[in-house]
Amino acid sequence: MKKITLLILCLGTFTYAASSRFILLSELKSNHTGTSTSAYTRYSHDASGNRLLKRVYDGIDTNASKLSTLSYSYLPSGLLSSEVLLDTSGDTISIVRYTYTVNTLVCATVLSKAGSLKFKDTLIYEGAFLKRQNRIISSGITSFYHAYTYTTMLLSADTLYETDGAGGYAAAQARNMTYNSDNTVATETQSHWSGTSWFPTATIRMGYQFSHLYSVTTYEIDGSSNKMVDSLSYNYDSYGTRVREYKYDNNHIMLYDIMYTWYDTFPTSISLLPHEAPGSQAIVLKNSSIRFSTPFTGTVRICSLDGKTITSLWCNTTNELALPYNFSKGKYLLTFSGTIFHAILR
Repeated sequence: MKKITLLILCLGTFTYAASSRFILLSELKSNHTGTSTSAYTRYSHDASGNRLLKRVYDGIDTNASKLSTLSYSYLPSGLLSSEVLLDTSGDTISIVRYTYTVNTLVCATVLSKAGSLKFKDTLIYEGAFLKRQNRIISSGITSFYHAYTYTTMLLSADTLYETDGAGGYAAAQARNMTYNSDNTVATETQSHWSGTSWFPTATIRMGYQFSHLYSVTTYEIDGSSNKMVDSLSYNYDSYGTRVREYKYDNNHIMLYDIMYTWYDTFPTSISLLPHEAPGSQAIVLKNSSIRFSTPFTGTVRICSLDGKTITSLWCNTTNELALPYNFSKGKYLLTFSGTIFHAILR
């Protein structure tokens, strides 16, 4: 289904600004199919925690080749004002500018590197509810739009209207949502308009644990039968931040996994675990060694906070691993057993 993805993302841009204790620091995506094996995304922030840069690298850390950079700018009020996408050489690829009425987003304008209009998306509200999103191309014509329907203050339908060839618009695709008793989305049904009636093409089912989204499974509707297309699952730490994402195909074969690292703006211990380690493993980083609460076997990677690998060491079933040299006081990232730790050496 065609979506105005830009606007959907933009409605969540307030998360780029500091609003909670934990700030997303990095993402490490490991592909289990194809030729590309890893992609590392690193975020940087200002002193207030507002996101300033998103850098994507073709590898496991920032030592790899840089693929792209996205920079963010803000209004004095803290609202996101623009995004600039840069290529590997630092040249501008595109620019997105956001317009607000008071604190409500009303337009997102996409410009080329030369500053010419590619398209813009406008948002129309009824009270506090978004009712329509328009995609307006450079000629000034609305090429398509989304209309939104609400039931008991919850989004129940998203209908895509496309040009009908006669100067008007006709419904083409739709998404219909159902909800659980706690107002979390239970299902999403995707449908196409045949010209005379709607016919469903896919159903997406969401699963939750402890009020966190735990799984998203997509089924393709073929006649009267449902066939699973793919699925996503998520893991969270004890603070409720998402730390892992896994995607599987219809045969339950893993396609990729993503490891999320969060920065704790109010650290409460010498070593914060964003993810619970296997066997309740815990670590202590000293200037000359790493000490484990239970014997560990595997590779330990120590990185600086910007994602650069400082050293990789093999641990052979021991509680303590000697470092090749003394480490300076400061903050580090440690990775082992598929887990990323924030470590503070005081």
